[in-house]
Amino acid sequence: MTLRRSLVGVGIAAGAVALAWLLTSWSIFGQLFNQIEEETLDWRVRTAGRLEADRDQISPRAAESEIRLIMFDTAATKGWPYESPYPRGVLAELIDIASSLGAKAIGLDVWLELRQTPEQAMLDSMRYGRAGDEMLREAIARAGNVVLVGPTVAAGGGRTFLAPHPYFAEVAAAVANADLPTPFETVRDATLTVRADVRLVPGFAVALYAVSRGLAVDSLMTVTAQQGYLDLPGLPEDYARLTDDPVQGLPILFVGPPSHHDDAPGAFIRYPSAEVALLGEFNPREWFEDRILLLGSGFHAEEKFRTAFYDEPKPAGGSYDWMYGVEVHAHALENLIRHEHTTALPLATTTLLYLLLGLVVVWVTFSSGAGLGAGSAVALGIGTLAGGWYAFEQSHVHVPFVGPILTLVLSYMGSVAYVSVVEGRQARETRRQFKKYLSPAIVDQLASDPGRLKLGGEKRQISIIFTDIAGFTSLSETMDPEAMLSLLNDYLDEMSQIVLDEGGTLDKYIGDAIMAFYGAPLDQPDHAMRACRTAVRMQRRLDELNDKWAKDGRPRLSMRIGMNTGSPVVGNIGFEQKFDYTALGDAVNLAARLEPACKSYGVDTMISRATRDAAGDGIVTRELELLAVYGKLEPIAVYELVGLADEDLRERQELLGLYQQGLAAYRRRDFELALQYFLAAGEVDPTDGPSRLYVERSREYIANPPPMDWDFVERRQVK
Repeated sequence: MTLRRSLVGVGIAAGAVALAWLLTSWSIFGQLFNQIEEETLDWRVRTAGRLEADRDQISPRAAESEIRLIMFDTAATKGWPYESPYPRGVLAELIDIASSLGAKAIGLDVWLELRQTPEQAMLDSMRYGRAGDEMLREAIARAGNVVLVGPTVAAGGGRTFLAPHPYFAEVAAAVANADLPTPFETVRDATLTVRADVRLVPGFAVALYAVSRGLAVDSLMTVTAQQGYLDLPGLPEDYARLTDDPVQGLPILFVGPPSHHDDAPGAFIRYPSAEVALLGEFNPREWFEDRILLLGSGFHAEEKFRTAFYDEPKPAGGSYDWMYGVEVHAHALENLIRHEHTTALPLATTTLLYLLLGLVVVWVTFSSGAGLGAGSAVALGIGTLAGGWYAFEQSHVHVPFVGPILTLVLSYMGSVAYVSVVEGRQARETRRQFKKYLSPAIVDQLASDPGRLKLGGEKRQISIIFTDIAGFTSLSETMDPEAMLSLLNDYLDEMSQIVLDEGGTLDKYIGDAIMAFYGAPLDQPDHAMRACRTAVRMQRRLDELNDKWAKDGRPRLSMRIGMNTGSPVVGNIGFEQKFDYTALGDAVNLAARLEPACKSYGVDTMISRATRDAAGDGIVTRELELLAVYGKLEPIAVYELVGLADEDLRERQELLGLYQQGLAAYRRRDFELALQYFLAAGEVDPTDGPSRLYVERSREYIANPPPMDWDFVERRQVK
């Protein structure tokens, strides 16, 4: 592509990137596109955790996990004296069992907002012999590693943490926030910290992680508030750093499907609370020892959350549907323990990815057309999806899907619009102007690259042809003007078509003369051979036309052709509203001088040595002279173009052989021997012009020998 086209392409790609950012971030469509992106991320999360989902047995990962769940289900509630609030005696029993069997941290996902009512205390006393609140407080104190939870609410432009009742909170190892942000009704984030009132409150998973590692939660929050950074091992900096948002979130990398008590095992091993309570201290110690136990509801409707696995099919049929809040917290805790987190591409990398995708689509569309451009956009889109999935599967790197796809679409639309509207108009105008003067291949190139039509030029090695009708001026004076123009048009049409067929450029018509060249604007390494083939075809076609025209009473035409190969300046000459694509320089002038020189030697086509050498073995020639054309002192060797090497020229072989021997004798100054050879050649073909010319010269030099310093050069004094 030209520099201008390249700059336009970069502009289109950059504009597509900017518009893609705008659509996904700041426009009214941002929420929609972000939701689509989140759905694609859910799909990647599901596929990354699918090995867990496809197993009928407990997965090795679940067995190795530090986390265990004890969940209340509808079967457990049958023995409860009441459901709300949770029976404190039941909670106390479960905490005592877990603690006695070696649990290193216990998370109670139950908001102990209030003390029991007198009626509830009485029911617990009848069942346990004492009030449930007392039992629960003592169990929490004995365990020493229980984390209690509470929610936060918006208040006065900030947030307020509703801590558990002080009766329980003062003996707990820590209190934490258990809120789960639910954008678009799907849980995708956990809470690391919340800036509530005048202090920093840890999220449930953070508090459990700290307690299980022997860290003082209050001290951790104090240091975090001071340094503005939650310093936990493996936590990415983007998530660890506090922001102006009161809620510090962490995307949850769900490691598997929900752990339903009545279905195939999920991401974590879970135990029904009723069975744990029934076995008591006889529960297998390995279930709880050095584990982090989370206790929570497995039946309350308000505890159900939609996650990435909501629509995931279960091995036994159906879908997993809801995940309870206590297990959502377990996934966030698992991420902290294993240092597994979803990480986003840096902004610079993401922008570069968008730009590269856009540039490729624009380049393919510009260079190969809309069809291949669309194919490249589809291929790159599929590649982006596959690469993004692989990056997430291997390293949990979140490569955006929506932004790149939008960039591909917008880049394709922009490049097609530019090619169709802007360049299309230029291309149509170019084709209209040049289709009668250039070959279709050249017109297509000019149409696809209008920059070539700018004023200016470059030195190019080309081969130039000049043709002229012998005696046409005299002929035109004797013909009816209408008949003369008709004959001339027929002649020019036929000759011009041969130029175009050979891939040449029709430079101009000068009356009955034609100027054409090969090797520009298209690069044609065989330009000399094309020019020679054109000349041969022109002479053959003119013979055919003369036979045809003779039947119609038209005069017979004779054409002379001059040809040279060199490096003139080729380009657009003129001004912006009117210019010609032409060639200028000595190489062009020489070709123009060789055409009239044909008359002196009695040949139809004369070529320079440069053309003969460039054409190589593809042509048959005979040397005519060392010639210094009009206006030049430096002589050049000139040749008659006899024909093409693949033609049958046996009838010319005897003539050419005699002529060549005569020319050799002539240059040895043996003019008498030369005369004999040239006369013999004349007997083979009495019409042969070069033989007749050298017969005359040989006789003249026999009578009047040239000086000893004769250089054999013929210097023309006319054009």
